[in-house]
Amino acid sequence: MVVPVVLPHNKLQPRRLLDIATPLPPVEGNGNSQRWLEGVTFDHPDGCGDLTVAEADDPCASEAVSTVSPLGCGDWTEVTPFRISLLFQAKILTMGETAAYAAQRLEADYRRMLSAFFAIQLVQGGNGAALVDLATAPTQGQAFADAAVPVYQAIGILDSTIADRLHGGMGYIHMPPLLMGRAVREAGVCLEADGNYYTACGNLVICDAGYDTNPAPNGTAPADMNGWIYSSSEVFWETTAAKLFDATLHHDQTSPVTTSAGFKKNQFEQLIEGYGVILTDECAVSAVQATLAEV
Repeated sequence: MVVPVVLPHNKLQPRRLLDIATPLPPVEGNGNSQRWLEGVTFDHPDGCGDLTVAEADDPCASEAVSTVSPLGCGDWTEVTPFRISLLFQAKILTMGETAAYAAQRLEADYRRMLSAFFAIQLVQGGNGAALVDLATAPTQGQAFADAAVPVYQAIGILDSTIADRLHGGMGYIHMPPLLMGRAVREAGVCLEADGNYYTACGNLVICDAGYDTNPAPNGTAPADMNGWIYSSSEVFWETTAAKLFDATLHHDQTSPVTTSAGFKKNQFEQLIEGYGVILTDECAVSAVQATLAEV
């Protein structure tokens, strides 16, 4: 008899998106901590505005009041939650595993993949409030249609864009794994004492597995050796506890995804699901295409 060996699960990478992003603040005066399941509507916390600086006033003369652009007059942003699902399948007569093993496997895999799922949803989710939807062209004359630039140049452009839009607020730079090594080697991105990476200007750099597929703001995939780096302000997120659906017995399986043991198919299935939401202010959202190739 062959004795199966169960290998341990992979260790998790440090500094993933959900390790760094901020849990969503609770709704004041509402005892339901999962109110966000109805959706989240929020004002721009960073204002999306500029200070107005007038010429030096003459203290001995009457001066007209300068025209100031008001804050708080923009449209509020609405973000809807999303569902996260993971399915385990095996052959009943040959898998050699128990339902308890399937549950443990699902829970471990769910924890491992969760941050990447959230990163993908942040950048390219279909709720109209993803980074691909909110991104506007960066400063320094760089257009989305322009050719890919070296990584150090892309980070400099995004640092400048964050400075122009947040006026001293710390931004997030969402770095594809393809480009992270060159960002550290050539662009001054450093690992600081708090365990996170920062640009030379002090913006937080996050490299998550979910950013490996960052598309362009128009949704197209980058060419080989290229990647899209996005910027944003602080990211907020929340999730429910994952629910494991216990296995039930069915002699025939007709629904597309169920938790079941289908004897006619010799197939065991178990499902784990949860809900999540992720959002950021749109003020600092921009993007630059960078390349790993020599330019």
